[in-house]
Amino acid sequence: MATISLPDPEAGPTEPDEEAVLADLYGPADADGTFRRDGA
Repeated sequence: MATISLPDPEAGPTEPDEEAVLADLYGPADADGTFRRDGA
């Protein structure tokens, strides 16, 4: 039986946080928590 290696939980995340990526792309979320581009 093959073993699957899992990431070390103490090493931290392996990907950037989704909200951080969305904020980088679209700016901060509005009051409803929706990420929008300027003027949209």
